[in-house]
Formats: sequence, C-alpha cells, structure tokens
Amino acid sequence: MASIVNPNFIAGNTIAPSIFVTMNPALNGTVTTPTPVDFTVWAAGVGLATTLGDQVFGVSQEGTDGSSLTSTSAALVGAEVRVFGSGECCLITAGGTVAAGDYLKSTTGGKAIKASASGNHVGAVALQGGVDGEKIYCQVRIFTL
Repeated sequence: MASIVNPNFIAGNTIAPSIFVTMNPALNGTVTTPTPVDFTVWAAGVGLATTLGDQVFGVSQEGTDGSSLTSTSAALVGAEVRVFGSGECCLITAGGTVAAGDYLKSTTGGKAIKASASGNHVGAVALQGGVDGEKIYCQVRIFTL
C-alpha cells in the first residue's frame, strides 16, 4: 500500500494561510466551522479551528490560493488546501505574544496562542517569538498537556 505524503484536503469554509485547522469526520469530505471531535483518516475535509482551544489537525498552507490578485485566502469552500502535519515546520499566525519554545494552541480564527494549562490541546511548538498578527515559524506537534 502506498503511503500518503503531504495530502491536500477540501476546505469546508474559507481558510486563511498559516492558521490551525481541524477535521470533522462526521461531514465526509468537507466541514463547516467544526467543533473538536475524534479524527479519522483522509475522508474528512479541513475547516477553520474557530473555538478557543479546539483540538487541531495541522496548519494551513503558507500562501494564498491565487484565485485573484487580491486573494487573502489559502482556500475557498470546496477548494483543495495543503495542511502541514505533525513533525513538519511551517509558518503560523500568532494570536498574541509568544516566545520561542512555547507550546501553541488555537484561538478564535485559528491563530496561535500560548498553551500552558493542563488539558490544553497543543498544535505546535514555536520556533521563534512573535506578536499578534505576525507569522512565526513553528513545528507542528499535536498532543494534550
């Protein structure tokens, strides 16, 4: 059986570049704004992690979809979106002040903030510091504190 390397997913809603995303296996193929649920294999689509502390699946692609010269989206509803998975390094948009080495969790809109409390769903580790709205390098690492 061939392995799946760097698969694309289907966006269930408009997804910005470099944000946390999550999957909802109940909506086979696409998702709307999801809630944290159990993940399955590649059958489900990827949606925006919108709730503070949602369990994340990965980080959306770094660039825009190129649908227009003014596009600010990584993917529109129904389009393919690249997702960086566990162990990969990529850019993430900070949702507050973070330092290199901080564990990161999602906040509203899929931005990354510091995870520090027991039970927080970690989606990445910051490889550099940054402030709200700034894109910083991270390594995707998915676990619960």
